Amino acid sequence: MSLTGSDRDFHTGTFSPNAALAIRCITAIVHRYWGRNFYQLIRLQNGEKVTLEDTARRNRVIDDTSVFESPAIGRLVSHWENLCKGRMAPRRAEVDPLDLFEFLPGIAMIKVFDAGVSFEFSLIGTGLAKLYGLVTRQIVSQVDCPPENREALLDALTLCVASKKPVLGTWRKARTLKLVEMDLEVVFVPISEDGDQVSRILGYHVVLN
Repeated sequence: MSLTGSDRDFHTGTFSPNAALAIRCITAIVHRYWGRNFYQLIRLQNGEKVTLEDTARRNRVIDDTSVFESPAIGRLVSHWENLCKGRMAPRRAEVDPLDLFEFLPGIAMIKVFDAGVSFEFSLIGTGLAKLYGLVTRQIVSQVDCPPENREALLDALTLCVASKKPVLGTWRKARTLKLVEMDLEVVFVPISEDGDQVSRILGYHVVLN
């Protein structure tokens, strides 16, 4: 909706009811779909360490100070590091499901589209169906699950693509589809076909309680 002279009094800075409603709608859309991810990318470009958190969920890039609550998370990260062989990330063909047998119920393989504009589940473990449903080949932003799960997942995936590094998350009071609360530790490691851009992300979830 464009603003005409009748919509705004430039001297008083006030808007007509219709214009004010349009502005509120646009602001809500920008905040929902761009806000946190946009500022996250800006902070990365400025060389800052990114930490996303709300009252219960937190995602951050793994570094030398990172501590894993779950030993299984540490084992998965070590396996990923061995596959990297000094590169930014391994290729998809190098990630053998047989080597991930221990982790399979909590594993998700997620495709990255348009440098992180959208994401799609390509594989999901049986244990994660309680959180996200049976979502193979479904766009992550459209998954019908508790909204805090979806938002925390999108934050972690976007951070992984932007940093091109593994991301560790602590999600307190995450809810299943049946609204049962649980504490989760999650990790997301990048996969790259060209050694430069993240093409897929391997995610792993562990229940802490």
